[in-house]
Amino acid sequence: MIIRILLQLRVADACLFPYVGDGPKKVKYLDGDVMNTDADNLMWLPDLSSYAQTGVPLKRVEWMGKSVTVLRTGEVKLDGNTLPIEDHYHDGPTDCERFVQKAFVVVDKLNLPVDDLMAVAGFVGGDPTQMVGPKVLHKDHDMLNFKADNLEWTELSGKEYHDYIEDVIATCRINSAAANPGKDVPEKWFMHPYCPPDYSKWKGRGKKGGKGKP
Repeated sequence: MIIRILLQLRVADACLFPYVGDGPKKVKYLDGDVMNTDADNLMWLPDLSSYAQTGVPLKRVEWMGKSVTVLRTGEVKLDGNTLPIEDHYHDGPTDCERFVQKAFVVVDKLNLPVDDLMAVAGFVGGDPTQMVGPKVLHKDHDMLNFKADNLEWTELSGKEYHDYIEDVIATCRINSAAANPGKDVPEKWFMHPYCPPDYSKWKGRGKKGGKGKP
């Protein structure tokens, strides 16, 4: 059974619709058969039924197979060392610095989004358990301010998140222009992460069992 569960997660990571929410997630079997791990039968959903905020100053969390310590101040530590929070990386094919909409830390060459780490640690305010696409909102619209009192849950389809991500994209454009003078930066780097048609497909897939990626 352990092998089958691991296979299910590997298939889900490789083949499913992109998960639109932040924080813990689980796989849903569209036909109800837990033995059917075909990619067309799986869909990511939020796994926040037991989500609880915590007032502790720091918490050890597991995410994407890595273990780090997350602080309410927004710091992420590994083996006692504070990891730098990155908002961009070098894209080899374009020879440009690509600025991202979710800042991350790097652990063993794996990028861990800090929004997800803060969510798993229970350092995000509000109740995400009834949301379809729960997202971490930075109340001051500063994507690099991960202090717990600056973070709250919001719905991906709501105006609050839309306004926030528009400001984040504008910041990415400014930083990209400064870092890539005279270079041809792909416009697709500054698209909203989930356009309405893709979001609608993601929501409908759980009801209709649609296939493929958006």
